[in-house]
Amino acid sequence: MNISITLFLVMMVVSKLTLTIPKAKADPLPNACTKPSKLVQFIVSRVGSDSNVKPRDLTCDELIQIGATNHDSIEVTTGRKNGESVICVGFSRAKPCQIVLAYIVNNDDSTATLARIFAVKESRQNVQLNETVERLFIKPAALIR
Repeated sequence: MNISITLFLVMMVVSKLTLTIPKAKADPLPNACTKPSKLVQFIVSRVGSDSNVKPRDLTCDELIQIGATNHDSIEVTTGRKNGESVICVGFSRAKPCQIVLAYIVNNDDSTATLARIFAVKESRQNVQLNETVERLFIKPAALIR
């Protein structure tokens, strides 16, 4: 056989083999992403229920981080990120705003919004709140027990 015909046939066989090699399946998302814990579901549903809040889509890593944390250590509070009022979750008072859950819109009072969302009473008495000192912290695990 001619070398060019042999080379052609070898290339055809190799190309056919590469076409039939099955592709590796991507790893499925962890359960924490597709089926978050009841506490994570509770937090996300409450935050998304208010018209003065624009929830953000949480990443899989954020859902895993929240779900993997001791539920009694999780606190929802308010803060400011990039000049915007936010509702966020933290795992310690030293870093109270680790994951942004939502942005507060319409210049709504962030503490009042958070209290309304979780149906808790504010403890301030008609005084302007200095959010760097006074901040409402909510432990959602205590609300679903």
